Order: sequence, then C-alpha cells, then structure tokens
Amino acid sequence: MWDFNKTVDTYQLSFELLVNMWKSIASFAREYKYTFWERIINYSLDITSEIYLAKDAFLTKEKIEHIDKALKWIALLWVVWKACGEIPNISTNIYVGQIETIANISKQLRLRHDYCERNNK
Repeated sequence: MWDFNKTVDTYQLSFELLVNMWKSIASFAREYKYTFWERIINYSLDITSEIYLAKDAFLTKEKIEHIDKALKWIALLWVVWKACGEIPNISTNIYVGQIETIANISKQLRLRHDYCERNNK
C-alpha cells in the first residue's frame, strides 16, 4: 500500500528544498544569479509539483508516471546545482547540504517507484 505519511515526508522535503534553494540563490553574485536562478527554481517547483500529484494520484500507473517525471527534474536540478558548486561565493555547507537533500529525495522517490511497480502487477 502507498504510505501516505512517507509521501508527505517526501513532499515536505521537496518543499524545504525549494525554499532552501531560493535562499541559497540569494547569496550568488549577480553574474551567476540570473544564469542559474530560473532553472533551479523551476526544477525545484516541478519536483514538488510532481510529488504532490503522485501523492494524489489514484491509480498506481499515474503515481509511477509522476514519480518518473519528478526523478527527471531531480536529475536536471542535480546537474545545475553541481555546476553551482564552482561558483566562488557559495558556501560549501550550503552546497553540500543541498546535494544531500537532492540525493535523499531521489532515493525516496526511487524506493516508491520500485514499490509501486512491484505492487502494480
């Protein structure tokens, strides 16, 4: 059975990622801020939206589709955020913290994806 509490935890974690990304971008130098800002925020919003839609989906097939989309956005966010690691004025603690959060969300979604596929047969 799809565990509602775990999904809410993943949703909450993705929402916190969105807020923390927003705060992290505020510290970027101007020349980097506008290069990365839109993509990071959009990817973070897309991740949060897809997790919310997966939570509300009735059919397992729909849940899997939304989880797959969220995983795609996470992969794209990972690439952009890794590039941000080269920005001189970003704190190592902020950078590493966000990488860990992205990895945690990804791990949780992959586990949910596997669970849904096993129980969809």
